[in-house]
Amino acid sequence: QPTFVVFIIMFILCFFNLSLPDRWMKPFELLASANSFLSIFMIGLFAEISLPKEGIRQVKKLLLTRYLCATVFALLFYFLLPISALIKKILVLLMYAPISNMTVIQAVNFGSDEEISGLAGSLSMIISLIIMSMVTLILN
Repeated sequence: QPTFVVFIIMFILCFFNLSLPDRWMKPFELLASANSFLSIFMIGLFAEISLPKEGIRQVKKLLLTRYLCATVFALLFYFLLPISALIKKILVLLMYAPISNMTVIQAVNFGSDEEISGLAGSLSMIISLIIMSMVTLILN
């Protein structure tokens, strides 16, 4: 995947405290500024509220399982890992991060129902925003 390769390259550059010259980054500014629009567009494209009861039941089960597992892992990370408090907070917040739009696209590519995937992704953004805000207030 090209996006993963770019992520790894940028991670390595960041790790060694290196940066690319501004003139190299200039062509990518337009693409980067479109990122928020594309995210919202993907939410709107795949969001479908008129699901049958079985579809809504699947979304509930998926999100409930996801956030229960996130809570278990967050508690384990926070109370059992011998690392700094800041890293613990970051790991806890990462457990509650929303479902990525790319995950929704991949789910559809692998044959999953696009309405269910889109609704789960859209709802996870709202739920994650609320939970992550609460966790931030609690941990600070």
